[in-house]
Amino acid sequence: MSTDYTINVIVFVSHPSRRAEEIISALGWTPGNSWSAGDERITPTGLKLGGIREDTKCSFSFCLNEEDGTSTAEDKVKHLLTKQPYVKDLIESGGKFRLKIHLNGQFHCHLGLSTEIMADLSKLGIPFEVECFPDG
Repeated sequence: MSTDYTINVIVFVSHPSRRAEEIISALGWTPGNSWSAGDERITPTGLKLGGIREDTKCSFSFCLNEEDGTSTAEDKVKHLLTKQPYVKDLIESGGKFRLKIHLNGQFHCHLGLSTEIMADLSKLGIPFEVECFPDG
């Protein structure tokens, strides 16, 4: 795990058939990693792994070099609320969203989401996850 961040706020999206380009366009974020169902399996460096991708995945990562990730996480949830019809449609058609927080254990980190933001995540149908990496 890289130590070039303190907190990383990540939105993961997956779907059995929608194209990554559609998801990226609908959400308006630049993915750190993405592929579409039916794409050839290759590494980010272009090494062919054989076979095809079974589903579509997009990972939107927002790395922070500060102690408090609250405002960034809340901003991402509020942004997703503005896309609620799309989020709902994607989930109802077999897709999944996750909001995940990576904490770099080498640094003091804080994340304090309000009950309103947690209720918004629930309304959107998006699980919230926290993962800490003690060695960075």
